[in-house]
Amino acid sequence: MRVSSHEVKQIFKQPIEEKMTREDVANWANERIILNDDGNLEYVPNQDVKKIWASLVYFSGVDLKESPNKYLHIKEDFVNVFKKIWD
Repeated sequence: MRVSSHEVKQIFKQPIEEKMTREDVANWANERIILNDDGNLEYVPNQDVKKIWASLVYFSGVDLKESPNKYLHIKEDFVNVFKKIWD
């Protein structure tokens, strides 16, 4: 399977625009992390491997909650982490 920088950048927008739940984003990332661990993930473009990987790791935890009704990561975190990784 392939994962692209373009695709990852689009995923950052999904929870902000409420088009994907945080759980869906975390599941999406975890599927790709498992594929990576099995050697079945291709990064496109290859020079963005570190940025794509950092994004996947971040996404894998965006469904964590600090209480039953409150997420650990707020919407602004998605913007800030995006800037930190991609700018």
